[in-house]
Amino acid sequence: MPMKMQKFYESYLKDIKLGIDQLKISDVEKLYESIMQTHSSGNKILFAGNGGSALNAGHYAMGISVISRRWSDPIRCISICDSSYLISSVSNDFSFEDAYSRILTTTAKKNDLFIVLSSSGNSQNLVNAVGKAKELGIKTFALLGTDGGQLKRLCDDFIHIPSSAEDAGVAEDLHMIIGHILTGYLAQLN
Repeated sequence: MPMKMQKFYESYLKDIKLGIDQLKISDVEKLYESIMQTHSSGNKILFAGNGGSALNAGHYAMGISVISRRWSDPIRCISICDSSYLISSVSNDFSFEDAYSRILTTTAKKNDLFIVLSSSGNSQNLVNAVGKAKELGIKTFALLGTDGGQLKRLCDDFIHIPSSAEDAGVAEDLHMIIGHILTGYLAQLN
């Protein structure tokens, strides 16, 4: 029998609060530093995710780009998961598991920064893309939920906020909170 709305509501908000309590300023600072170091070296930031994390990846890329657009040297960001025609084409011709890897080979260059968002840390297309990024000399960073999965050990750096495997929404919400802290901070640098 499904949980009553009141109980689910309280449980969900409790999980969000627990995640927020586990988040450290040093986590957000290391993401900020990774982005700014990449930007100051003249490179770009690429984002990817699946499902809700794909939406978050696009939101990060858009937010950072829009916030910095008034700077004399805006931060160059793209979300490689925002193009349905490209992803479907590459997935059809090769495989979905290799779609982001193939896209990285044509959109990224050495010393760019590839940021993946994943509630599980185990999505094969992201795992493969991180492997490809390493081959290409691209730095990697992950925002993770649950136990961090494979991406926790594969990426150069990460923010891991443990969450329940049953509800990806909590991890996705926490990743957006981090994104809004980051873009809010960048906005005041203008």
